[in-house]
Parts: sequence; structure tokens; C-alpha cells
Amino acid sequence: LELDPKHKQLSGLKKNIVQKYKPQIVQKGIITSDSGDNQSLNSKTDLTYPLSTKTSIGAYYHFRESSNTVIDINSSRQKTFGITSSYQITNRINLMANLGYLDIVGDNSYNDFIYKFGSNIKLSHNQDLNIYYQKEYHNFNVQLINSEISQNHLFANYHIITKYDIGLFTQYYYTTQSDDNKRNLLFTSLYYLLKKSTPIKVGLNSVMMSFDKERAEVYFSPEKYFVFEAFVDFSFTQPTTKIILDGNAAYGYQIINSENKQQSFRMKLNVGYKFSDNIRLMSYGEYSNQAVGNASGFEFNEIGIVLKCNF
Repeated sequence: LELDPKHKQLSGLKKNIVQKYKPQIVQKGIITSDSGDNQSLNSKTDLTYPLSTKTSIGAYYHFRESSNTVIDINSSRQKTFGITSSYQITNRINLMANLGYLDIVGDNSYNDFIYKFGSNIKLSHNQDLNIYYQKEYHNFNVQLINSEISQNHLFANYHIITKYDIGLFTQYYYTTQSDDNKRNLLFTSLYYLLKKSTPIKVGLNSVMMSFDKERAEVYFSPEKYFVFEAFVDFSFTQPTTKIILDGNAAYGYQIINSENKQQSFRMKLNVGYKFSDNIRLMSYGEYSNQAVGNASGFEFNEIGIVLKCNF
């Protein structure tokens, strides 16, 4: 830039680097509902503060109120607050850790510490591996919250994209629960990147999930579950424009245990506006009839507003 102060690509690169290391606050307001008459109101506040190019710290506060309009159960309120941190050991390895405190008030009130920690590894210029361990509680609806079932996840993500613009993303979950149940989940996505400047992906997804014990009266836990779908993922957001527009859609079929296959469909759309380099406001809507989409196994809807501010 000293040699060419008006170089647009270099100026844009500098702006991206500066934005990456600015403190950021993200505020979300979310409404969820499903065909089982479960509803929830959510507020999420997340703060990230970079201390250097290698280290950042943060804090968060999440509030969720869940209710059911049919079942005679009182609503449940969940408050979660905690701290986050990340440290980049090398240009290929990044460590992260979150520690939170969960407080539930409802028919069954309880509290506990929750956490998540792991590493993001850049295996090569086109390969990434992420490994995490996490403890959380079932919290999708009032019945699940009252069940006081904790989950311990060990999961890993692997992503590779070739020079031919063919990519593979694989995610594996191994979950143990406080009710002595266990879950295995494998998600695989094979896709082709049609366009790089405005990313458009098309491909095939598969999900294979199984539980050791079926507890359908409390949560969706089939002995065998499969999903096969075709999908498109798109983004028309450009650095030079103020409009944000991206989303995805998928159609296929799902098989629960030995039942006949069922059609499955899901979609998500994000629409937003960049008021400046530091402020952007987005809204989104999401729908899915995949049983694996949430712990109750019902059709699922979600709408939300997201405000991101750098300062």
C-alpha cells in the first residue's frame, strides 16, 4: 500500500484483517416452534474480544423460555452465562474452550456447569480437522428440560476441497447421556462448487444415526435412522454491496427404523443489510420436517434476527 495506496484488492485485504481483530458483539432474538405445539423464545448475547492476533476471550448470556400449548406443563426458563477463549498455537492449530453455568427454573429446577473445548487443525491448504468435547443438557422443549438429561459429545469434523472444486465434509458424533443411553451419528456431504465468486454448492448429503435404547416417550431416539438428500447452498453476498442474501435447501427421504421411507425437506434463508463495515443486521427463517432436526422428532420452524457490531 505504500507503493500503491489506491490498490483496491490490497485495501480490501487490509480492511478484512482489521475487521477480524476488532471486538465484536452479536445479539440474537429467536422464536422456535414445531408440530408438537412446542414453542420457545430465545435471546443470545455473545461478546468476543481479541487480545492479540493469536488470543481472544469472550463472554455470553443466553436466555430461553420454553412452553407447550397442549400439554399441561408449566413453562421452563433457562439461563446460561459463561466465558470463552481461543488461542492459536501455530498458523495451523487453534485451541478453544468455553465454560458456562446453566440455571433451569420450572417444574424441575436444577443447575450445573457446561463446557466445550477442542482444537481446529489446518492439515493442509485444502484440508481441515476439528475435534471437540462438549457437555450440555437436552433443552428443546419443556418435557426434555424437566427430564434433566445431560449429554456428553465427542465429535469431529473433517473437510477437504480438491483443485477440481469437489468437496467432502464429514462429521461424526459419539454421545453418552445421563440416562445411560448412547448415540452414534455420522453426517457426510459430497458437493461441487459451481461458482467461487458468489459461492453456489450442489451435492448429496447422508445421515446415519442410532441409539442404544429407544426412549420415544421422552425424545426422538430410533434404533436406526437414515437420511439421503440432494441440496443446494448459495450466497449472493458481495463485499462491495450492502445486501446480505444466502441460504440453502435440501430434498430427499428419511427412514426411521423399519418404517417406509418418508419425504424430507428443509430450507433456510438469510436476508440482511450492512449499515457500515461495523454494523450489520440480518433476519432468517428455517423449516425442516426431518426427524433428526430436533430432539422431539417433529416438524420444526425457526425465525430470528441477528445484529452484529464491531467496535
